[in-house]
Amino acid sequence: MLEAAQIVMNQKDIVFNQMFTGAPTMTMQMNNDILAKMEKDTFSQIIYGKSPLDSFDSFVEKWKSSGGDQITKEVNEWYQSVKGGK
Repeated sequence: MLEAAQIVMNQKDIVFNQMFTGAPTMTMQMNNDILAKMEKDTFSQIIYGKSPLDSFDSFVEKWKSSGGDQITKEVNEWYQSVKGGK
């Protein structure tokens, strides 16, 4: 755990803060739980060597087709609506 925390602290210059501060979008409400589980499972499998690193690519395709692309579209639309006044 301490080694993991040190790695995170050493990478704080490359970490991006969550910029989405709006209410969950319709697709988030329907799909976020399954997408988050899919993400955790895939990352854990890769980290523990149970899946090859290139399984990330198939995860991305599945994430996108399972609602990720729609969530990205909705968040980008939200962003355009709030940045208009800035």
